[in-house]
Amino acid sequence: MISGIFIFNQKGEVLISRLYRHDLKRSIADVFRIHVLSSTDIRSPITTLGSTTFFHVKRDNIYIVAVTKVNANAALVFEFLHRLVDGIGRSYFGKMDEEGVKNNFVLIYELLDEILDFGYPQNSDIDALKMYITTESIKSERAVVRIPHPFRSLCALLIYVCREKIHRKLQYRRQAQCHTAEATSSTVATKLSSM
Repeated sequence: MISGIFIFNQKGEVLISRLYRHDLKRSIADVFRIHVLSSTDIRSPITTLGSTTFFHVKRDNIYIVAVTKVNANAALVFEFLHRLVDGIGRSYFGKMDEEGVKNNFVLIYELLDEILDFGYPQNSDIDALKMYITTESIKSERAVVRIPHPFRSLCALLIYVCREKIHRKLQYRRQAQCHTAEATSSTVATKLSSM
């Protein structure tokens, strides 16, 4: 669905670039910069150039852009972009502006990898994300007070429960392997000492 996510500053420099499909090249950022950012006559948040569609949202001094080559659901893409900027960005590092993006680019890449799977939005619930991505962020000087998201996701709860079960099974297997290895090494040691 979403082939790539880009974050630009006002000058048109790429701050974040993440491609999810092989139908785009990084040079598509230049197309957006030339045809959308440099142009004063384009006012729509959706721009289609050839077979490529750009969905963009402007916040403060940055543009968050989703690019796709397929017929994507525009409402879903914009909901994702607004949730990325207003919800996730605000809760992790205050205000999503150029300074915040530059200071937290590693965290942004981690978040994008967690919430988008091959271009399809997955779990974007802030509380569920904070359980998995616990990296300390650098707060922007103009940080905004965090507004809690009123919706809780049943899907996030199910994902958490499944991951906990998998984690417990792996711990149990590791403990069993350690006990087996200790028993084997003690048996070998007794056989060697009896020789």
